[in-house]
Amino acid sequence: MSTPTGGAVNGTPSTQDADDRVDTTLTGSWASFSAGPPVVLRIEGSRVELLGESHCRGTLSKEDGGHVIRLKCDDGNTDRTLGKIYRSGTSTMTVDWEGFGADSMQRTDSESFIG
Repeated sequence: MSTPTGGAVNGTPSTQDADDRVDTTLTGSWASFSAGPPVVLRIEGSRVELLGESHCRGTLSKEDGGHVIRLKCDDGNTDRTLGKIYRSGTSTMTVDWEGFGADSMQRTDSESFIG
């Protein structure tokens, strides 16, 4: 019997498939007031958008057991293009950006920041 693509057998996802999924509790808007201007990070499934001094879009994936954000900014800014998420609760998280530093973020209503 052959195994369908993705590791599913008889339409049932394998444990590996479930482990590779993005954590749905990350979905929503997150704001950072760390050093520098405020930043809002929007996550919807595997899609990510960063709003602040730069506007960036990209993806969220699960890699090596953790969640990773990969972004490309419209203006070419590279400060926040690769980040690893560390959770400390349902309403807070830290994103450690490669070569930039970390943003401590809180879940928020993005409408209060974006006109």
